[in-house]
Amino acid sequence: MGAFLYYLPGLADSPTTGDLEAFGLGYAFADAKGLTRGGVHANGPDGGQGKLVCDSARLADGQPMGYYPDYQAWKQVPSSCVEGKPAWVGFDNRFQPGPADLERRERLDGYMIDMADGRSWCVPIARRIQEEGEGEPALPRTLELDADGDLVPGEVLPKYHGLWEIAIRYQEHFEKLCKGESSTFEKPDRAAAEVLGFNYVVGLAEIVMLGLLTHGGPEAANILSALIDLPGWFALKKKEAIAGSNIDSGQPAKQGVTDQH
Repeated sequence: MGAFLYYLPGLADSPTTGDLEAFGLGYAFADAKGLTRGGVHANGPDGGQGKLVCDSARLADGQPMGYYPDYQAWKQVPSSCVEGKPAWVGFDNRFQPGPADLERRERLDGYMIDMADGRSWCVPIARRIQEEGEGEPALPRTLELDADGDLVPGEVLPKYHGLWEIAIRYQEHFEKLCKGESSTFEKPDRAAAEVLGFNYVVGLAEIVMLGLLTHGGPEAANILSALIDLPGWFALKKKEAIAGSNIDSGQPAKQGVTDQH
Protein backbone atom coordinates (compact mmCIF):
# COMPACT_ATOMS: atom_id res chain seq x y z
CA MET A 1 0.00 0.00 0.00
CA GLY A 2 3.00 2.32 0.20
CA ALA A 3 6.74 2.82 0.30
CA PHE A 4 9.26 3.74 2.94
CA LEU A 5 10.91 7.13 2.54
CA TYR A 6 14.52 7.80 3.50
CA TYR A 7 15.96 11.11 4.71
CA LEU A 8 19.68 11.86 4.35
CA PRO A 9 20.52 14.79 6.63
CA GLY A 10 22.95 17.45 5.54
CA LEU A 11 23.09 16.28 1.93
CA ALA A 12 22.99 19.19 -0.51
CA ASP A 13 22.85 17.33 -3.83
CA SER A 14 20.50 14.60 -5.06
CA PRO A 15 21.63 11.32 -3.43
CA THR A 16 23.58 8.90 -5.57
CA THR A 17 23.98 5.14 -5.11
CA GLY A 18 27.27 5.89 -3.39
CA ASP A 19 25.53 8.23 -0.94
CA LEU A 20 22.96 5.55 -0.11
CA GLU A 21 25.71 3.04 0.62
CA ALA A 22 27.59 5.57 2.74
CA PHE A 23 24.49 6.22 4.82
CA GLY A 24 24.04 2.47 5.39
CA LEU A 25 20.98 2.22 3.14
CA GLY A 26 22.32 -0.19 0.53
CA TYR A 27 19.90 -2.88 1.73
CA ALA A 28 16.92 -0.63 0.97
CA PHE A 29 17.88 0.06 -2.64
CA ALA A 30 19.76 -3.10 -3.68
CA ASP A 31 17.08 -4.05 -6.22
CA ALA A 32 15.49 -0.64 -6.86
CA LYS A 33 14.75 0.05 -10.52
CA GLY A 34 14.63 3.80 -10.05
CA LEU A 35 14.88 6.53 -7.42
CA THR A 36 12.46 9.33 -6.64
CA ARG A 37 14.17 12.24 -4.93
CA GLY A 38 13.08 15.34 -3.07
CA GLY A 39 14.51 17.97 -0.75
CA VAL A 40 13.82 19.20 2.77
CA HIS A 41 14.95 22.81 3.10
CA ALA A 42 14.38 23.20 6.85
CA ASN A 43 13.14 21.33 9.92
CA GLY A 44 13.42 17.76 8.64
CA PRO A 45 13.15 14.76 10.96
CA ASP A 46 16.43 15.84 12.57
CA GLY A 47 15.43 19.50 12.69
CA GLY A 48 17.71 20.37 9.79
CA GLN A 49 18.03 20.16 6.01
CA GLY A 50 18.61 17.16 3.80
CA LYS A 51 17.44 15.03 0.89
CA LEU A 52 14.61 12.50 0.60
CA VAL A 53 14.75 9.41 -1.56
CA CYS A 54 12.62 6.31 -2.18
CA ASP A 55 12.30 3.40 -4.58
CA SER A 56 10.15 4.81 -7.38
CA ALA A 57 8.46 1.49 -8.17
CA ARG A 58 7.22 1.07 -4.59
CA LEU A 59 5.45 4.42 -4.25
CA ALA A 60 1.68 3.96 -3.99
CA ASP A 61 -0.70 5.89 -6.22
CA GLY A 62 -1.37 9.18 -4.49
CA GLN A 63 1.44 8.81 -1.96
CA PRO A 64 3.19 12.20 -1.69
CA MET A 65 6.96 12.39 -1.91
CA GLY A 66 7.95 14.90 0.74
CA TYR A 67 8.33 15.57 4.44
CA TYR A 68 4.90 15.96 6.09
CA PRO A 69 5.34 15.34 9.83
CA ASP A 70 1.63 15.69 10.61
CA TYR A 71 0.87 12.34 8.99
CA GLN A 72 4.25 10.60 8.81
CA ALA A 73 6.26 8.49 11.27
CA TRP A 74 10.07 8.65 11.29
CA LYS A 75 12.93 6.79 13.00
CA GLN A 76 16.71 7.01 12.81
CA VAL A 77 18.44 4.18 10.97
CA PRO A 78 21.05 2.57 13.28
CA SER A 79 24.71 2.16 12.34
CA SER A 80 24.60 4.63 9.44
CA CYS A 81 26.88 7.61 9.48
CA VAL A 82 28.10 10.33 7.14
CA GLU A 83 29.89 13.07 9.05
CA GLY A 84 28.20 11.80 12.19
CA LYS A 85 24.65 12.25 10.87
CA PRO A 86 22.48 9.11 10.79
CA ALA A 87 19.87 8.58 8.09
CA TRP A 88 16.16 8.39 8.89
CA VAL A 89 13.41 6.11 7.61
CA GLY A 90 9.75 7.01 7.53
CA PHE A 91 6.36 6.16 6.10
CA ASP A 92 3.06 7.89 5.50
CA ASN A 93 0.44 6.70 8.02
CA ARG A 94 -2.13 6.73 5.21
CA PHE A 95 0.10 4.49 3.03
CA GLN A 96 1.73 2.15 5.53
CA PRO A 97 3.89 -0.47 3.73
CA GLY A 98 3.02 -4.15 4.05
CA PRO A 99 4.61 -7.41 2.91
CA ALA A 100 3.26 -7.10 -0.64
CA ASP A 101 4.82 -3.63 -0.98
CA LEU A 102 8.20 -4.62 0.45
CA GLU A 103 8.73 -7.97 -1.24
CA ARG A 104 12.09 -8.24 -2.98
CA ARG A 105 12.04 -8.88 -6.69
CA GLU A 106 13.91 -12.17 -6.18
CA ARG A 107 12.09 -13.70 -3.22
CA LEU A 108 13.31 -17.01 -1.82
CA ASP A 109 10.90 -19.88 -1.25
CA GLY A 110 9.81 -20.29 2.36
CA TYR A 111 7.13 -20.60 5.02
CA MET A 112 4.43 -18.00 5.61
CA ILE A 113 4.88 -16.94 9.24
CA ASP A 114 2.55 -14.67 11.22
CA MET A 115 4.27 -11.60 12.63
CA ALA A 116 3.23 -9.33 15.49
CA ASP A 117 1.56 -6.95 13.01
CA GLY A 118 -1.08 -9.61 12.34
CA ARG A 119 0.09 -10.32 8.79
CA SER A 120 1.92 -13.28 7.26
CA TRP A 121 5.44 -12.81 5.89
CA CYS A 122 7.45 -15.29 3.83
CA VAL A 123 10.49 -16.53 5.77
CA PRO A 124 13.11 -18.11 3.47
CA ILE A 125 14.15 -21.72 3.94
CA ALA A 126 17.94 -22.02 3.88
CA ARG A 127 18.16 -25.71 4.77
CA ARG A 128 15.37 -28.05 3.68
CA ILE A 129 14.75 -31.40 5.39
CA GLN A 130 14.93 -34.48 3.16
CA GLU A 131 13.09 -37.80 3.61
CA GLU A 132 16.06 -39.36 5.40
CA GLY A 133 16.04 -36.51 7.91
CA GLU A 134 19.17 -34.78 6.65
CA GLY A 135 19.24 -31.11 5.73
CA GLU A 136 20.05 -29.97 2.20
CA PRO A 137 20.88 -26.37 1.25
CA ALA A 138 17.76 -24.79 -0.25
CA LEU A 139 19.46 -21.57 -1.33
CA PRO A 140 20.68 -20.83 -4.87
CA ARG A 141 24.02 -22.57 -5.45
CA THR A 142 26.78 -22.71 -8.00
CA LEU A 143 27.32 -25.66 -10.34
CA GLU A 144 30.52 -27.72 -10.14
CA LEU A 145 32.02 -30.57 -12.14
CA ASP A 146 32.58 -33.83 -10.28
CA ALA A 147 35.27 -36.43 -11.07
CA ASP A 148 33.00 -38.07 -13.67
CA GLY A 149 32.42 -34.79 -15.49
CA ASP A 150 28.85 -34.44 -14.25
CA LEU A 151 27.38 -31.14 -13.08
CA VAL A 152 26.65 -31.19 -9.36
CA PRO A 153 25.49 -28.54 -6.85
CA GLY A 154 28.30 -26.45 -5.43
CA GLU A 155 28.52 -23.69 -2.84
CA VAL A 156 25.74 -21.32 -1.79
CA LEU A 157 25.93 -18.12 -3.86
CA PRO A 158 27.91 -15.32 -2.16
CA LYS A 159 24.88 -13.02 -1.85
CA TYR A 160 23.27 -15.60 0.47
CA HIS A 161 26.32 -16.39 2.62
CA GLY A 162 24.96 -14.31 5.49
CA LEU A 163 21.66 -16.20 5.48
CA TRP A 164 23.42 -19.56 5.29
CA GLU A 165 25.67 -18.62 8.22
CA ILE A 166 22.65 -17.83 10.42
CA ALA A 167 21.05 -21.13 9.42
CA ILE A 168 24.18 -23.11 10.33
CA ARG A 169 24.48 -21.38 13.70
CA TYR A 170 20.82 -21.96 14.55
CA GLN A 171 21.00 -25.59 13.39
CA GLU A 172 23.97 -26.18 15.72
CA HIS A 173 22.06 -24.51 18.56
CA PHE A 174 19.00 -26.69 17.93
CA GLU A 175 21.03 -29.91 17.78
CA LYS A 176 22.70 -29.13 21.11
CA LEU A 177 19.32 -28.56 22.73
CA CYS A 178 18.07 -31.87 21.31
CA LYS A 179 21.04 -33.60 23.00
CA GLY A 180 20.21 -31.95 26.31
CA GLU A 181 23.29 -29.74 26.12
CA SER A 182 23.41 -26.12 27.22
CA SER A 183 23.26 -23.66 24.31
CA THR A 184 22.58 -19.98 23.82
CA PHE A 185 21.81 -18.39 20.47
CA GLU A 186 22.95 -14.79 20.75
CA LYS A 187 20.73 -11.92 19.60
CA PRO A 188 17.91 -14.00 18.05
CA ASP A 189 15.79 -10.91 17.35
CA ARG A 190 18.59 -9.31 15.33
CA ALA A 191 19.22 -12.56 13.44
CA ALA A 192 15.49 -12.91 12.69
CA ALA A 193 15.41 -9.34 11.37
CA GLU A 194 18.35 -10.09 9.09
CA VAL A 195 16.58 -13.20 7.77
CA LEU A 196 13.47 -11.17 6.87
CA GLY A 197 15.69 -8.72 5.03
CA PHE A 198 16.54 -11.35 2.42
CA ASN A 199 12.92 -11.54 1.23
CA TYR A 200 11.78 -8.01 2.04
CA VAL A 201 13.18 -4.48 1.86
CA VAL A 202 13.44 -4.10 5.62
CA GLY A 203 16.20 -3.41 8.12
CA LEU A 204 16.09 -3.01 11.88
CA ALA A 205 14.38 0.40 11.80
CA GLU A 206 11.67 -0.69 9.34
CA ILE A 207 10.95 -3.85 11.35
CA VAL A 208 10.59 -1.83 14.55
CA MET A 209 8.34 0.75 12.87
CA LEU A 210 6.05 -1.96 11.49
CA GLY A 211 5.96 -3.81 14.82
CA LEU A 212 6.89 -7.18 13.32
CA LEU A 213 8.75 -8.53 16.36
CA THR A 214 7.98 -8.33 20.08
CA HIS A 215 10.27 -8.63 23.09
CA GLY A 216 10.01 -12.17 24.41
CA GLY A 217 7.46 -13.04 21.73
CA PRO A 218 7.44 -16.08 19.45
CA GLU A 219 8.24 -14.31 16.19
CA ALA A 220 12.05 -14.58 16.24
CA ALA A 221 11.99 -18.28 17.17
CA ASN A 222 9.39 -18.96 14.49
CA ILE A 223 11.50 -17.18 11.87
CA LEU A 224 14.68 -19.06 12.77
CA SER A 225 12.83 -22.38 12.97
CA ALA A 226 11.41 -21.84 9.49
CA LEU A 227 14.89 -20.93 8.24
CA ILE A 228 16.20 -24.45 9.01
CA ASP A 229 12.89 -26.14 8.09
CA LEU A 230 11.97 -27.33 11.57
CA PRO A 231 8.31 -27.63 10.44
CA GLY A 232 9.54 -30.21 7.89
CA TRP A 233 11.66 -31.96 10.52
CA PHE A 234 8.77 -32.24 12.98
CA ALA A 235 6.45 -33.47 10.20
CA LEU A 236 8.99 -36.16 9.32
CA LYS A 237 9.34 -37.26 12.96
CA LYS A 238 5.55 -37.44 13.28
CA LYS A 239 5.35 -39.52 10.12
CA GLU A 240 8.04 -41.89 11.44
CA ALA A 241 6.26 -42.18 14.79
CA ILE A 242 2.95 -43.05 13.09
CA ALA A 243 4.68 -45.61 10.87
CA GLY A 244 6.40 -47.17 13.88
CA SER A 245 3.16 -47.31 15.81
CA ASN A 246 1.37 -49.02 12.92
CA ILE A 247 4.16 -51.60 12.57
CA ASP A 248 3.99 -52.42 16.28
CA SER A 249 0.22 -52.93 16.03
CA GLY A 250 0.43 -54.96 12.84
CA GLN A 251 -1.43 -52.30 10.81
CA PRO A 252 -0.22 -50.90 7.46
CA ALA A 253 1.38 -47.46 7.65
CA LYS A 254 -0.92 -44.59 6.74
CA GLN A 255 0.10 -42.29 3.91
CA GLY A 256 -0.13 -38.59 4.68
CA VAL A 257 0.43 -35.28 2.96
CA THR A 258 2.40 -32.44 4.51
CA ASP A 259 1.31 -28.92 3.60
CA GLN A 260 3.98 -26.98 1.74
CA HIS A 261 4.18 -23.18 1.65
